[in-house]
Amino acid sequence: MTPNTDKPDFKALFAAEENHFWFRYRNKILGDNVSNLLKDHKNPRILELGCGNGNVINEIQKRIPSATLIGSELHEEGLVNARCRLNCELVQADIFTGASTRNWAGYGNEVKLASHLGLWQQNLLTDPQTSGGLLISCAPEAEAEVLAILQADGFTSAQKIGHFALGSGLTVA
Repeated sequence: MTPNTDKPDFKALFAAEENHFWFRYRNKILGDNVSNLLKDHKNPRILELGCGNGNVINEIQKRIPSATLIGSELHEEGLVNARCRLNCELVQADIFTGASTRNWAGYGNEVKLASHLGLWQQNLLTDPQTSGGLLISCAPEAEAEVLAILQADGFTSAQKIGHFALGSGLTVA
């Protein structure tokens, strides 16, 4: 992927996936783990988000033929290739949290995004848990108490990262 595009080179990836050692062993490991995890389930239902060319879900389909599989991919080019490999439902979709949409609705009019930024980048910026962390906003007078509670509950990395100030919006370049 290049910095200014959302679209991977699906054609080159598709050509490499079948024979490249990294993809073969990654699929073996994923296939082993998924098969082991679902060994006691008769007819599991599996959804792969971001299935790309269908390489991983193909491995799962081979190992668990009784599974109901659905692959989801943002880019139609990936789904075209996945259809060559798979016999399952494939859906073109963009997946993001509801919080991203609600957050943007709440303050998006105050933010100016550079024209080269896509919807996925807007969603990334507006989802406070994207990094696996949690963003908490509180009044300045509650800051010490909130940090103490978080520290006491084992969130030892919790810290103040900034503050809100009166202004006229934000520009993201």
